[in-house]
Amino acid sequence: MKIHSPFPLLVLQFPNVISEEDRLNIFNYLKQKPTQRHGAIKGNGRSSHFNFENVIEELNLTNMLNQYLSKYNQICKAGYEVKATNSWFNVQDKESYLNLHCHPGSILSGALYINIESDSSPLVFENPNTFAYFNHHALTQGEEAGVSQFNMQHYGIFPKPADLIIFPSWLKHGCGDIPNNSNDRMVISFNSYDDNCLH
Repeated sequence: MKIHSPFPLLVLQFPNVISEEDRLNIFNYLKQKPTQRHGAIKGNGRSSHFNFENVIEELNLTNMLNQYLSKYNQICKAGYEVKATNSWFNVQDKESYLNLHCHPGSILSGALYINIESDSSPLVFENPNTFAYFNHHALTQGEEAGVSQFNMQHYGIFPKPADLIIFPSWLKHGCGDIPNNSNDRMVISFNSYDDNCLH
C-alpha cells in the first residue's frame, strides 16, 4: 500500500526569533499604546488594528520577518518573494476568544507571540476541505478516537513566547471554542504581498 497526500498545507513555526530582552521590551512598549475593541475578538480583548500603524516597521522587525517569509517560500518553491506590509497587535485577557477568520488580499500572514502563557488559547486552524465537516471531529493533534490528519476539522498549535508562525492568509484561524485563560496574551500579526506588486 502507498499513501498519497496530494494537497498538504504548509504552516511553519519558528522558535525564539527574538531575544528574551527584546521580547520584554516590545511587550512593555506595546502595552502603553492605544488599542480598541475589535469585532474579531469576543470578550475582554483589544487590538491596534484600527490605528493604521505599521507595528513591525516601528519596532524594526520588518527585515527579520521578511527573511522568515523567504524561508517559507523556499520550502514551497513559490518562485517569488513576498514582503511583510501592514501589521498590528492584539491583546487578550481571560475568557476572550479570537473568532476564526482569514486575511483577504494577503498571500502569507504571520503571528509573532510577544506574551503567551501555558494556559493561553492556542492558534487553531480550520480545515479548508469542506467535506471534513461531515466527520464532526473535535480539536485534536493525535491519531486517537478515529481522528487523523486526513479527517480532522481543526488543528491547534500551542506557541511559546518569541515563536513566529507563518501560514497562508486564506487559511481560517483563531482560537476556535477554546477560551483564553491568561491575561495580557499579546500577539503581533502581519500580512504580506508579492514584492513585485509593491513597486
